[in-house]
Amino acid sequence: MGKKDTAVKNFIEDNRIFADLFNGAVFEGKQIVNAGMLNKEDPEHKTMLSIRKAVGKQRDLLRRTSVKAHYVVLGVEDQSKVHYAMTVRNMLYDALEYEAQCRERIVTEGRYDLTAEEILSGIAKDTKLMPVYTVILYTGEDPWDGPRCLHDMLDIPEEMKNIIPDYPLKIVSVREWNKPELFKTELGDFFRLLKNVYTKSAEEVEVSPYIMKLTGVVSNVKTLIRKAEKKEGTEEKIMCRAAEELMEEGREEERKNTERERLRADRAEKKNKEIEKKNKKIEEKNKKIEEENKRLKEELARMKAKA
Repeated sequence: MGKKDTAVKNFIEDNRIFADLFNGAVFEGKQIVNAGMLNKEDPEHKTMLSIRKAVGKQRDLLRRTSVKAHYVVLGVEDQSKVHYAMTVRNMLYDALEYEAQCRERIVTEGRYDLTAEEILSGIAKDTKLMPVYTVILYTGEDPWDGPRCLHDMLDIPEEMKNIIPDYPLKIVSVREWNKPELFKTELGDFFRLLKNVYTKSAEEVEVSPYIMKLTGVVSNVKTLIRKAEKKEGTEEKIMCRAAEELMEEGREEERKNTERERLRADRAEKKNKEIEKKNKKIEEKNKKIEEENKRLKEELARMKAKA
């Protein structure tokens, strides 16, 4: 997992942020998911672990909770790049979760009231599974141009479109999100500032040092990271205009490029001087050889003349 994905995952792992993402992006601001009732699934749970090891797949974040007396499973997949097979990948994750639930509900030995079909199935006829719902949180700069449902990936004959099951994705793209006010935590600040960076907006946003640094890491804007680090450990809010930060980033990059060009020029000049020095030594050596050869020829000519 890359630095960007790790930073976002650590942010969303906070139950307050996790719940806010679902309440704002899925339930349109209604407070349906209670942060205090989110339970992190144990990654060492033997049932899920055996399945994940078998297929080599594991979802980024998974929580179990209760919604109006019904248990549900909520998942988040963080993407900093468009994933063109995300529909199939997400189907697999959800299917693995359902499979794990079935294994957890396998009928134990010692029951004598089971039908042959229940014994064959491993679960009772009235067994109910917890529904699984996943949000794809896309934090990339480019618009999501990948499939948004299974049908987008299939070459389906017109006659079969109504009978092939579809599987839609819930993609929450920060760049395309226009309702940050639906979020009740600093998740809204993160969405607002990151979108402003991507769109080069001049809007002024007041954010915490943590959100500024997170945005800098995700967008790779180093001026945001440095300014945030100066205020780290404080509760002080920072006023930020993304356009100005990007201009400063551009000026700094230009300064760095100028410095790199100067260093390259200095190295080239030094190398040229060394080459000139070597060539001069070679020329002097060749000149001495020529003079010695001339002297020897003259000496040889005199010896022949005497003979």
